[in-house]
Amino acid sequence: MTLEGYQTQQIDDLEITVTHKDVTVTANNAEKLFGHEDPTFSATVTGTLNQDKIQYEVSRPGVGKDEAVGTYEDALVATGDEIQGNYKVAYVAGDFEIKTNAEDLKLTAQSGGGVYNASPYYLNNVGATLKGKH
Repeated sequence: MTLEGYQTQQIDDLEITVTHKDVTVTANNAEKLFGHEDPTFSATVTGTLNQDKIQYEVSRPGVGKDEAVGTYEDALVATGDEIQGNYKVAYVAGDFEIKTNAEDLKLTAQSGGGVYNASPYYLNNVGATLKGKH
């Protein structure tokens, strides 16, 4: 080691180890309405320095099979290389919710009525419309 104005010093058997800094990529929870396409998924990266970028992808492996209304825990998966430059990356899954779709289905019926006679009463002109279809 040398510093101006001082004598050079040699330190034998000196070892310096720099370890990777831990970084976490957490898939953000997401949702959609039943019958709609999946949204674009995202993640939050914590632990980087100097605006360094971490490369990752977020996907939903259950797409096409897990399509019923409900919450799917850890269904959104963030993936990428574990070692990226000076970082060691851990990945955390996120939840995905498919919500009941009350926006796209419209029901219609003609008003009516009658005196109770112990017989079933049927509505007239009942119809259902799925957004964009008849």
